[in-house]
Amino acid sequence: MRRMMAVPVVGLVLVLGFFPDLCRGADPQPVKPLLKAPPASAQPSPPARKKPKAEDALPVRPGPEVAPAIAPDLVVSIVSIGVPCAENRDPVSGRVESGGSPEATPIQVTIPLTVQVRNLGRSGARPIRVAMEAQGGMPPGYLAYGFHVAGSRLPSMLYLDETLPPGGERTFRGTLYSPQFTLALYRSDAEGVTMRYRAVVDPPFSGHPAVREANEANNLSAWSRPMNLPRATLVVPGSPVPRPDLSVSIGEIALQPDSAWRHGAMVYDRYDVQFTLFNRGTANYRGQGGDEPGWQLFYHAESAGGWVAAARGGCLEISAGGLREMVVRDLDIPRNGTRVKVVADPENREIELNEANNSAEKSIFRMLPAPGAPGGGAVPR
Repeated sequence: MRRMMAVPVVGLVLVLGFFPDLCRGADPQPVKPLLKAPPASAQPSPPARKKPKAEDALPVRPGPEVAPAIAPDLVVSIVSIGVPCAENRDPVSGRVESGGSPEATPIQVTIPLTVQVRNLGRSGARPIRVAMEAQGGMPPGYLAYGFHVAGSRLPSMLYLDETLPPGGERTFRGTLYSPQFTLALYRSDAEGVTMRYRAVVDPPFSGHPAVREANEANNLSAWSRPMNLPRATLVVPGSPVPRPDLSVSIGEIALQPDSAWRHGAMVYDRYDVQFTLFNRGTANYRGQGGDEPGWQLFYHAESAGGWVAAARGGCLEISAGGLREMVVRDLDIPRNGTRVKVVADPENREIELNEANNSAEKSIFRMLPAPGAPGGGAVPR
């Protein structure tokens, strides 16, 4: 046993010999870093950043690339354009003009015009401005046409200090008019010349800021149909202002076969209604869009308590003494409906010679259902 215990004692002595500090209990020496960091004063400072020069800065240009995400987007279209007239009447005041001699009599071309402005953007647009451009075989100075609309702030263009909301649309009726000619100059340079026109919404206008839109490339309408400038007409002072005069005539009220259907206790039949709008006035009817509207159709039914508005729509221009045939298809009228009425210019937007002849009525004639079939073969819906 003793010889076996001697081995570990000798090993312990050898270990303590090699590490004498463990026996004395001395504090361990601090570990020296391998690399000594330079003082803070000796560290190099980062290079100073140069300020950009004013001429090196990129300019910010207005346009679609800087338009806000939520912005208006205005578009314009020509709803109708009437027949041109050339006479010595001021297009804004209606006053008959005269010159020192017949050849010096002032002449201006006027054309009834209806345009529609829509806002396809996501925010309102203000103001609403529409100007016109002309193209034809005339010197540039005689292509500066004006657009007079009642209520506009300017006589030369449509200018309304109003907001067109997102998704909104407005229809405006006015007069497109040319620069002033003398009678001699008009006969030599303008009479018979072929012209066409287009509308511009939010046109450049000095001193007035433009509407910032999501798309600035769709502010032009399509060109109108080509038209020849007419012969000049001299109006005698004191003559009445020419105006249109609308009237209506209802034609066939055709029942569609096997079209009856039932809604609860009410049975409806489906009709096609034909009617004609006449202009019996002395001036062209310039036309109206569906939002004004140009006409409205009603039916009379006791179950509904009287007249019920069933359809409405626009109408293109009608020349003096002309007419335009219309048809309303798939019109549902209750079985107890008795009459149909059509009213032209129901909101009295057009100034006419006679405002008392704008409506017409006609009775509905139908075959009675067979005995024992109170619904007349109506299909429930």
